[in-house]
Amino acid sequence: MQALVRPYTWLTVLPGFSGLRAPSRFAMLACLSLSVAAALGVSRMRSRRRALTALLAVVALAGLCLDGWTDPIPLRAPPGRFLLPDVRDAVVVELPVDDSFVNTAAMYRAMLHGRPTLNGYSGHTPPHFRILESAVRREDPSSLLFFARGRPLIIVVNGQSDENGDMLRFVSALEGVEEHGSSTAGSIFVLRARPKGQTAPAGARLPIAAVTRQPREHVVLDLGHSDIIRTVAFPVRWHYDEMGSRLAVEASDDGTTWKTVWEDWTAAPALAGALENQKEVPFRITLPDVQARYLRVHPAPPWLERELSVFR
Repeated sequence: MQALVRPYTWLTVLPGFSGLRAPSRFAMLACLSLSVAAALGVSRMRSRRRALTALLAVVALAGLCLDGWTDPIPLRAPPGRFLLPDVRDAVVVELPVDDSFVNTAAMYRAMLHGRPTLNGYSGHTPPHFRILESAVRREDPSSLLFFARGRPLIIVVNGQSDENGDMLRFVSALEGVEEHGSSTAGSIFVLRARPKGQTAPAGARLPIAAVTRQPREHVVLDLGHSDIIRTVAFPVRWHYDEMGSRLAVEASDDGTTWKTVWEDWTAAPALAGALENQKEVPFRITLPDVQARYLRVHPAPPWLERELSVFR
């Protein structure tokens, strides 16, 4: 994609070009050019055939009126207001986030309560929001716990979009969640602020001598010798939906006896990576200074096998 865009970057210096946020907006330039050409034609005809010029002007005006005529546009009633819990510095999210009506209603209500909201609606969906949509759908608790790091999170579950009550059960089971009644938008919960997660900086990259694939999506990395391992990393890019909702890393000195050194949900590290780098979406797993020769990662789809890196 970059190769296609790069030859045309010089166009960005043209007046008005930076205001075109989509290729279809180039039609505006075509309309401008046609209108100028039409005006020149009319001006030339006016000096020779005044009656024909007047007739063309009337036809053009009638066409513009017909083209711009619109029937009344049906409007939905504005989303109802509700009082949020008095929690300082809280962020608001209304669930489910993959429902466009819930997102637009949440944006409307944000104008009234004035708090930051995670919901959004646009022609472009950023990578972190796609991950959030998928993770909430999978009922990955780390997807919401991630946004409660450092500040409280107010969660509103829309009952009309949660007919089976699955989302309500998911939120009710979150660690440390508090229920705060219901409203016109749905049930209200508060996740108190949690400690901010910290990721240790990666040290020197360790060479991998061999990569072996085993049954049940297990991948074994052989470093060739025992070493201290502090970080396992890989870029997620657009593959998040192909990952499991949980990931495990095991370590071994002999390749026979294995010990689990990390196992957790995948949404939080993926969200952190997407907010850091939208293109690569770096996924980093910090280990507690593991001394081992072999690492086993599972579940590891084929694309993950090619992307894994290990750091001291």
